[in-house]
Amino acid sequence: MTRLWLAALLALSAAIPAGATFRILAPGGGGVAAPVFPPVSDNWSRSFDAVGDWFRTPEGRSIVVSVDPHLIYLAGIHSDARRTAASPLATRLDPRLAPVLQAIAAKTKDEQRAAVQALAAARAEVAPAAEAAAVAAWEQSKGEAETADMGAFRALTEQLKGASIYGDAARAAYRASKTAFIERAMRSARRAAKDLAPIDWDSGDFGGAEEEAAVAAAPAPELARLLAVNALPPPSFYHAGHWRPAIVPDRRYARLLDKGAEFLGDEDRADSPEKMRVFHARARLLDTIRAKDPSIYAHLMRVGVMAGMIAWRMGYSMDFAQRAAWGARAHDIGKQEDDILAVVNKPGKLTPEERKIMERHTVAGAELIQQDDELDPLSRRVGKRAAIAHHETLDGKGYPYGLTQGKIPMEARITAVADFFDALLENRPYRAGMTIEKALSIMEKQKDKFDPFVWNAFMSLVAPPAPAGSTAPSPAS
Repeated sequence: MTRLWLAALLALSAAIPAGATFRILAPGGGGVAAPVFPPVSDNWSRSFDAVGDWFRTPEGRSIVVSVDPHLIYLAGIHSDARRTAASPLATRLDPRLAPVLQAIAAKTKDEQRAAVQALAAARAEVAPAAEAAAVAAWEQSKGEAETADMGAFRALTEQLKGASIYGDAARAAYRASKTAFIERAMRSARRAAKDLAPIDWDSGDFGGAEEEAAVAAAPAPELARLLAVNALPPPSFYHAGHWRPAIVPDRRYARLLDKGAEFLGDEDRADSPEKMRVFHARARLLDTIRAKDPSIYAHLMRVGVMAGMIAWRMGYSMDFAQRAAWGARAHDIGKQEDDILAVVNKPGKLTPEERKIMERHTVAGAELIQQDDELDPLSRRVGKRAAIAHHETLDGKGYPYGLTQGKIPMEARITAVADFFDALLENRPYRAGMTIEKALSIMEKQKDKFDPFVWNAFMSLVAPPAPAGSTAPSPAS
């Protein structure tokens, strides 16, 4: 029966009438306010919501990447953007496929693969016209970027995000729209940022005039999460979008992360079948937190870079540095649980009950990692160590177990320092990110909690720039 169903479904994707036309809803004179594509029916909308959610699972991601990687963008976008993506595809798909997509998680692997192949065939057919429509929509709308209603401007950006599945030109149009939206939001929020969370923009090492201008335009902290949500999934773990000015205002920290990402990324590339399998298994796990809260995901990526550099500075091998970087990338994976995430994102002081819920993210993270059958044994072991023990302290006053001294795994000791540091420099909903100097002044008072060897290596990376005439060490030296 399954083979008959599979053959029928593949036939559906191929049996599109030769004379069928794909009608694009051109922007016309509507500019920013005009939709890019015609609206999609509720039936197709529900179908694409279901298939997008399924693509975030290990099974769904594995199949879609093997059939058509362009479709993976459906996993990283919200419902409104998915409806935009669905509109051109719906003109090429048989209506009988809609209920299949709505229940795709319950189908057999053969049926799931057949459904994805039908989507891929439709995407390939409509891609040229859909991509042209997306580019035309942006070109016609960008002149209104400064005066358009922000709601309409954001709606256009969301639609272009959905159109990203159709190719590089469509993705470029989305990035241009997103950049214009962010720049306008930054400018309009600048006055509010000064009132809500003042930053001493004259302190710290912000580099040249162009970088200073970018930092000076940083938005109010509460916009950082909004802007992070609007980002396309990065092509790798180490991506400069995780430390742009809207998220991390200290440009010296951003440059440090740039150098570390380049250094670690060269060694972290998946250049063999086994490394590729490990890389994708780790990526699938981390995608679960990216889908829930992109700002936490960005925090994990930054902490991973810092942890890898600290381990290298401590004299460990590159193999161990990569291991420490991976553990740090997974350390907060437990925050994806809904009750924990609600507490984590709460501005202000936590109640004792909320504190207990928040502290549970360590155990929850270790359990998630343990239950992931696709992780290799080393990834599982290192990830569990960092997740469960990164809030333990040498004085025994940490959580969840109050471990002391040598009982705390080294990966967790390194992650603890990198995590604390990044949390201080990141824009948060309730305060602006600090400069490196301010963060170090806070950490100095609590350094007895940290492993002294980790602390010394960390300080060699982030200490204030050496005086003129001296030579500062390179993060990769």
